[in-house]
Amino acid sequence: MKIAVTKETRHHEKRVSIVPEVAKRLIALGTKVVVETGAGECAGFSDEAYRTNGATIAYDKTHLYQDANIVSWLKRPEKETEELLHIPSNALIVGFFDPFKSGKHLQPFVQKTVTTIAWELLPYHKETEPMDALAAMGKLAGEIAYQNALTTLTLQAQIRQLTVLIIGSGNSGIAAAKKAHQEGNRVIVVSTNARYQYFIEEKLSGVFGLLTNDLVKQQERVQALIFKYKPDIIITTARRYGQKSPQLITEAAIDTMKPSTVIEDLTASVGGNTPFTQADKEIKVKNVLICHKSNYPSQQPSKASESYAQCLWHLLKHVITHTQTESNYDIGTDPLLSKTIVTHQGKLCFTPHNIKE
Repeated sequence: MKIAVTKETRHHEKRVSIVPEVAKRLIALGTKVVVETGAGECAGFSDEAYRTNGATIAYDKTHLYQDANIVSWLKRPEKETEELLHIPSNALIVGFFDPFKSGKHLQPFVQKTVTTIAWELLPYHKETEPMDALAAMGKLAGEIAYQNALTTLTLQAQIRQLTVLIIGSGNSGIAAAKKAHQEGNRVIVVSTNARYQYFIEEKLSGVFGLLTNDLVKQQERVQALIFKYKPDIIITTARRYGQKSPQLITEAAIDTMKPSTVIEDLTASVGGNTPFTQADKEIKVKNVLICHKSNYPSQQPSKASESYAQCLWHLLKHVITHTQTESNYDIGTDPLLSKTIVTHQGKLCFTPHNIKE
């Protein structure tokens, strides 16, 4: 079995999907790992490091993809149609596929009859937890977003205890809350999900605000908390896949903020949690700074690559082991992974839809 590791080509992408140490483990399972030259360079992993761990370096696409059974990338390549010309039919491709957006970009994968696994569709339960790359990247994004906001604050603000408001209790939000608490800051978390209320209040000695499902009431609640606690940093992470992110921070709420408040909005790609958020920009609104950077995990490419590769290792180990021990193994009927499949055997297995307005 051959695994091809592609060099990432998307803008801002510095990660690599398989690091040398994980390549070594995959080879120990009886696979051949072929890495596109320079694939790990931006993340601090040289071609020589891969060679030392038993991988082969490919200097062209033909060598990389020839007879490949599995293709590993993080994000779809910029020129994916050209890339697919080299990938064998019936190969398995694992990565982030944006399956909730328009399905047009998925048709080339259907036509090529490759099987694609999207991390975005991995169901959450105990067995899939070690594989959950989306959660792993979300946690890192939350930590980095908090650190970015902290760096943006004035030095005078950094030397005192800060108040940090987190909007959303997903992986990014909880990771940001933990990081802020570890550094001795006061944490406030608001969410429609009460799952983490005990953790925030008891473990982080923070404040938890439960939001209703009514947008206007959510906005009013957020504004009231901002007015009451005057946060120095606000990390916004509220989103649901397949939907536009709700604008929970209104202009009226910004009016109540103290000068030099920093908002780090992780949801710009789906509209933003403020009406002023713009992708990859810092916008100053009434002395409040609203920031966003694409691909937060890629700001720490080595750490992010290692974390991602660990998740991929668990997924590929599952697939490889079943392939080696079950003569009729079909990933399309695998109870653990079947729901993650976007395309399989020339069919679209997931019904994509546009972001709802």
